[in-house]
Amino acid sequence: MASKHDSPAIQEKGRLVAKAGGISESGTLKALKKKGHDQYSAFGELIDGAADAGANQLTITDEPKFIAISDDGDGQRLKDFANSFDLGCQKTFDESKSGGESKEYKKRLCTKGAAGNGTKAALVRLCPDGTAIVYNKHKDGDYLKAIIPVKEIFEKMQWIGLVPILAELPVADIEFYRKYNSDTGWCIKIPKTPEITTTLKEQFVDEFCDLPQEKIWGFRYGTEPMKITYQDERGNLHEIKKYNPFDNNIHYLFSSEILKYNVYKNKQTGEYRITWKNDNDTELYVSSTKRTRNGKTYYSYDKSELTGFHEQTRHWKFVGQFEHEIICPVGKEYFDKKNPVMPTSAKSCIPYDEDYYKLKQLKGKMVQDKDKRHNIVRTPIVRNYQVLAYFIAADEFKYSKCDGGNGNEYSTFQNWYCKDRIKYETAYANHSSENDLDAALTSEEVEENKMRFNTANLRPQFVRLVAINRKRVIKKWWQEMEKIVEDKKKADRLAREKKAKKEKEKAERLEKEKEEIKGRRNSVFQELLVEVAEVPPTVESPDVPDTGGGGSDSGSGSDIGSGSDSGSGSDSDSGSGCDSGSESDDENELKIREYEHLRKRLDECVENYKMNNPINETIKKLRELIGKL
Repeated sequence: MASKHDSPAIQEKGRLVAKAGGISESGTLKALKKKGHDQYSAFGELIDGAADAGANQLTITDEPKFIAISDDGDGQRLKDFANSFDLGCQKTFDESKSGGESKEYKKRLCTKGAAGNGTKAALVRLCPDGTAIVYNKHKDGDYLKAIIPVKEIFEKMQWIGLVPILAELPVADIEFYRKYNSDTGWCIKIPKTPEITTTLKEQFVDEFCDLPQEKIWGFRYGTEPMKITYQDERGNLHEIKKYNPFDNNIHYLFSSEILKYNVYKNKQTGEYRITWKNDNDTELYVSSTKRTRNGKTYYSYDKSELTGFHEQTRHWKFVGQFEHEIICPVGKEYFDKKNPVMPTSAKSCIPYDEDYYKLKQLKGKMVQDKDKRHNIVRTPIVRNYQVLAYFIAADEFKYSKCDGGNGNEYSTFQNWYCKDRIKYETAYANHSSENDLDAALTSEEVEENKMRFNTANLRPQFVRLVAINRKRVIKKWWQEMEKIVEDKKKADRLAREKKAKKEKEKAERLEKEKEEIKGRRNSVFQELLVEVAEVPPTVESPDVPDTGGGGSDSGSGSDIGSGSDSGSGSDSDSGSGCDSGSESDDENELKIREYEHLRKRLDECVENYKMNNPINETIKKLRELIGKL
């Protein structure tokens, strides 16, 4: 007889031997340690959490035995706060109860750390041999406290039941919270270690530490509006120096270019397409071609041209937008528009960058350290004010080619002196770990630890679209610089030609005036000679200078000796009756002296004319003088 256990219904159902779906605490805890955090990224997770909570200020206080990390964010309600410290929780914020928060808080709600593992992994990394305490206050809730005994947890490899959440705190705890916080937000207390102290001093005190760009908070949070400060053991405040060359207070050689990239998703295939709308209002994108090789299918992408995109509303849905900003933050020391000269491949850095990079002297110039300077050329991806990663859009970029040398002026300008960034804002839908913009950006899920964002998985279509537009804008700027220089050269050449023409015309005019003066002088001289010939020879001029020839009567009489009996000239008849009296030597000598005097006065007349004196008046005076002779 068949047993009832042999019935088909019972056999189909089977016998329950265990329930799956449990959690391995040991495996989860090991996974927390394998997050790959160091001191810099662990603190970064805590800073990210404060930013997610809408904090405007985060302060790290260095006390003798502990470090306090406090923010003025919105804080969390009891349910969300307790959920933050569950092992493997699904969310850290209750969106359904967030109606009272600000619009900015809603926009940033759960943009990162949706699983809550980042904060736990950071605390595990920062205090592996101690206990972390987290205080919390929401504007509508009570003071709360979570105790995470990290050392005990990993000794027992157990989390559940070892992390108590306390309310109705004693006065001492409330006073501790109020010492570092205002009204709301978190306050994290962790044990102080030499490693933590070194990390904080590298970030806030040492201006030029040897850390890579990804580990420097000033770069990662350069666009973050939240203020981040550090109070050292002596009570001195240090504010983090944020690197943000996109600040409007910086002098730009050209006005910044901001390009918008539209993101579409195919409703049927789930494919993403990132497009750019040109000046002709045509949307373009990087095309791809499906190919097969050795039985494997792959896509090749056009590196140079863009293909027109016609949206079909039945299949393509607009899901978001990326912003591509390109700037040229250089000043007069590189290119002066008023006195333009095409720049050479000089390796001197941008003045703004000098405050963030270690410099060294090379051939009389202060240049940036090569390894540090290479970070400048990378494009940051900024999501919700925080830098996810850096990438190089240009595939053909070669470091050695762009580091000075004749013939590399354009490459130097393109890679060293122009900067760009990708910026977008998004919030996770329904607290899931995916959203359309993240999915369109990369072929993998954005990792919880933003410092480890894998840029190798960025979509090639997106990277090449960025590279094409970056080159297009920078080439336009370079051509504008060349045009400015050519226009200046042309203007200088025209100015030189105009100046030379004026000088030539002036020389010709002076030469003409000189000839006119010479002609007038000869005319006046001839006119004076005619008038002088009519002057009586016996007239004496008081202005005639003595030439030393015996101007007295006795001297002149003694020198004649032309047949008279006596040199005294006492006989008036003999003197007056001389046939050649009018043409005597004395008379000739007197005329010569008079002519010399007249010539001298004529020269003075000409000189007066050169001094812009009216020549007619001078001639009139000279004639009056001659009439007295």
